[in-house]
Amino acid sequence: MKKIRWGVIGLGIGLLHAKTLKTLPNSELVAVCDSNISTLERVREELGSIAYYSDGIKMLEEENLDAIAIATFDNNHAYLIVDAIHKGIHVFAEKPIATTQKDLGDIFQALKSNPSVKLSTNTLLRLSPRFELLKNKITSRELGEIFHFEADYLYGRLEKLLSGWRSLDPNYSVTLGGAIHLVDLIMWLIKEKPHRVFGLGSDKGSRQQVKKANSQLDSHDLRIALLEFPSGITGKISANFGCVHPHFHKLDIYGTAGTFSNSINATSPSELEFRERNISNSSSALLIQSRSILDKPQLFDMEYPGVDKSALLTSFHNSLITNEPAIVSIQEAFDVMSVCLAIDKSVKEGIPVKIDYFGIDS
Repeated sequence: MKKIRWGVIGLGIGLLHAKTLKTLPNSELVAVCDSNISTLERVREELGSIAYYSDGIKMLEEENLDAIAIATFDNNHAYLIVDAIHKGIHVFAEKPIATTQKDLGDIFQALKSNPSVKLSTNTLLRLSPRFELLKNKITSRELGEIFHFEADYLYGRLEKLLSGWRSLDPNYSVTLGGAIHLVDLIMWLIKEKPHRVFGLGSDKGSRQQVKKANSQLDSHDLRIALLEFPSGITGKISANFGCVHPHFHKLDIYGTAGTFSNSINATSPSELEFRERNISNSSSALLIQSRSILDKPQLFDMEYPGVDKSALLTSFHNSLITNEPAIVSIQEAFDVMSVCLAIDKSVKEGIPVKIDYFGIDS
């Protein structure tokens, strides 16, 4: 069987992707790229005799690639995706695939002109064992009819806004960099797309620290949005980068027959040994199916997140070989972007925004 010839651009999380691609059946890692020359030198021993580039466009031009994994800084994703698509190269991109409506439109047009090219993105919470179990319980209607949800991306890593590449981007969006994971998760869980959003933002959680660190960030560390769905479901999603809190995806799903809660508060205080244990392993979730405080809820003791960061890349690679659909389809990748861009537009304009979706399959 013909091997898929892969390249990787961006060797932060991209280094993990590159190492994964070297181990997969029918995969050949041909070339990698990073704008930092010292990074290229550092990874040579790990990655071996492949081609090394500091210019992504040059790599796409010179190497005979079948597929590319793009893991650069957020605002560099779109033009690399567009260039790869026009060269007939399949694309697996870190989120977000774009940072502006125009860039998303350019990717859409490129795919329309090259319909055989596949694209997917790394919104991987849907692979978490805990959320897979939740999906099954929603599908089997153990929660009844879903009518509301509240989802909070508690980043807990303020230092990444104070230094590193995010601090160099004045317009860095915590919606596109964080909340996007929960937007994708919610739409996958309830199988419905919102039609209207209203967003608010604040920099109060990081204002003094950003100034003290001489960060170039001129945006919000917190964005919060209310979402309205055609069926009447309502929801709230936030990205909170300034919070004093371990990294966590807090999620409450309310149904007519039960409530699901993924929260560190679902465990007893003695279990919250933040210094001794990773929060991912010390958290649990509850399924509450009674309004009485005397009735014991059902404990979800499934792994969380419990998923390798290259799991969706592995699946995408396999889909190229088998011609099966990717776990995150092109339409889903565009839908989550449409919601997140609408949230940011609402924050900027201070009014509710109707979400316009791209019809990939139309």
